Amino acid sequence: MAILIDAFYLLLIASFGYSDFVLVSDMDAGVIYRIDTVTGVSTVAISGQVRPTAVGYDSNLRMIFWSDITLDCMKSASIDGTGESVIYQFGDSSIHSIALSPNERRIYYVDNPNAIVGVMDYDGSNQQNLITGSGLCCPRGIAVDPLTRLMFIADPAAAPGKFWSANMDDGSDLKVIYALSGDTYWNNGIAVDTTTQELFWADSYYSEIQRMDYNGANHAYIGAFEGMRWFAVAVDDNNVYATFTASELITTINTLSVFPRTGGSRSALGTQTFGQQGGICFVKEDV
Repeated sequence: MAILIDAFYLLLIASFGYSDFVLVSDMDAGVIYRIDTVTGVSTVAISGQVRPTAVGYDSNLRMIFWSDITLDCMKSASIDGTGESVIYQFGDSSIHSIALSPNERRIYYVDNPNAIVGVMDYDGSNQQNLITGSGLCCPRGIAVDPLTRLMFIADPAAAPGKFWSANMDDGSDLKVIYALSGDTYWNNGIAVDTTTQELFWADSYYSEIQRMDYNGANHAYIGAFEGMRWFAVAVDDNNVYATFTASELITTINTLSVFPRTGGSRSALGTQTFGQQGGICFVKEDV
């Protein structure tokens, strides 16, 4: 009887969309998938794209925002795929990561080849470069905490790779909070747990998922997985979700939900296969 109740509950969640989910881009297929983190059920949220890469979501407006690195633009649409539009056309950029601040309805992003950290409103207006150069090399990941007004930047492609923090309002107080050891520099993805004020990030050189405090202290390993060249990460209360461009399935890494979070058991999230995994974001849905 308990098994039947559990099965019914999972079906109810999947049917009404109350469960938490991740949005993940398939850059090869031109699709953004919605994958339920409870059931693993996958549905197509956005299709017909050229090369969708970074992904973000506003739960209040139920809107998806994403970059297309072939069309060199930022786009948006409702979660049901309607109202798709180009909100900003770049010139010569490569936007690998975005982060949203829903209260201000602003999109933060990193422009990899131009070493720019920028921001714009949801409709593409009021675009400005918060950080240009200033020691950044080729930023590939960004995360923001609107409560502390901090943003965090993953900056590989210079030995050693670095993580920076700065004021998300104006880019001030830019500083290195953590540098990889030796000549390693493949630190690609970054995500924040705003409750515990922890940063989670991917080291593609050593195929590891790691964590640290906002100031770069109390560094710890979540897990090492040989051969995984991570692209992006997202986090919820108990798991880290990671994408790897050469993997068919999304990776889930369970963590101990205590501070500091550690752990490391690895599994696949659902059965949806990908041509080339791109950006990922976690969405908490309230029943």
